[in-house]
Amino acid sequence: MPGGVSDRCAACPESTAIDVGARGALAGRPFTLTGYAHARSAHGGHWNEWRALFDDGAIGWLIEAAGAFRMLFERDGLVPPIDAASPGDVFVPRWVAVERGEATRAFVRGDAGGAAAGETYAYVDLSAAGGASATLEAGGAAFVGAARALAELGVAPRACAPRWIPVDEEAALGFEPPLAVGAEVRLEGAKMRVVGAVERSAPDGARRHVWQEHCLYHALIGIRWLVVSDGHWTLARAVDPGDVDVRDAGVVHDGALYRLVGRDRARVDRAAGELPWDVAIGHEVETADFARPPRLLSSEIASFAAGAEVTWSLGTYLPSVALRAAVGPIALPRLRGRAPHQPRTR
Repeated sequence: MPGGVSDRCAACPESTAIDVGARGALAGRPFTLTGYAHARSAHGGHWNEWRALFDDGAIGWLIEAAGAFRMLFERDGLVPPIDAASPGDVFVPRWVAVERGEATRAFVRGDAGGAAAGETYAYVDLSAAGGASATLEAGGAAFVGAARALAELGVAPRACAPRWIPVDEEAALGFEPPLAVGAEVRLEGAKMRVVGAVERSAPDGARRHVWQEHCLYHALIGIRWLVVSDGHWTLARAVDPGDVDVRDAGVVHDGALYRLVGRDRARVDRAAGELPWDVAIGHEVETADFARPPRLLSSEIASFAAGAEVTWSLGTYLPSVALRAAVGPIALPRLRGRAPHQPRTR
């Protein structure tokens, strides 16, 4: 990040779900997490780059970002050079460029393999089907691997929950999300906590359509989003862009076709709590929604001065009975109209 590291990294030493010295194993090969570098992109993203020293001497890099993990290894010749990759581009064997930007390593804890605080570097992240992942760095370095869950790696999470980036008081002024920050929600068989919330809007004729997105966290599940729009609730999770096949008739994910139901330009209006990135009030992204009831597959394309990013999420409609079981007896927004992914009842 040109110009130095933001003071928004003040809480970042606690922004990890794991500890230096933690042990784990990948495909029966034990490793130790010796340390990490905390990186911040020029457009406000935050992540940790963990050095994984395997007992057989190999070195991997466990990337921790927004509650999710990827184990990468340095490789040659398997991905395109960094100058050839822009978000949305597709390469053989179907690598999709999903993010391009610049980042600075804000600080280092333990042995992070020679990474130094203050280093700035250009990068491109790629995704391919089946959870395959890659990161390219300027100078020719390429790191290739796949998404991994902590449980899959046998890494025990820390006893205390991670902290992320506190939302500015001005951004949170007067914002009371339907579910309060700190509230507990029971979903996916676990008790998740609301760590933050965002209110966004998009043009809708002479007015703006407004909705809220609650950021939920659980150490072994990671991050989920509980979204409410016109009183309709959706539980969403991030999906790998490489697992989404864009076609003329719509998009295909996990063998199912989703049809386009709308495009928007969404704007961040307010936020509260802590979130895994620096919230920029007023920032806009291009969105597209594709429905296959009860699911909604959504894309966002964000452009920044130093790069761009493409993300996908998969949401599932929550009927009132399931929602009440998750959140308990609290006041909820009034239901209006139909959601594009709301199942029809006979």
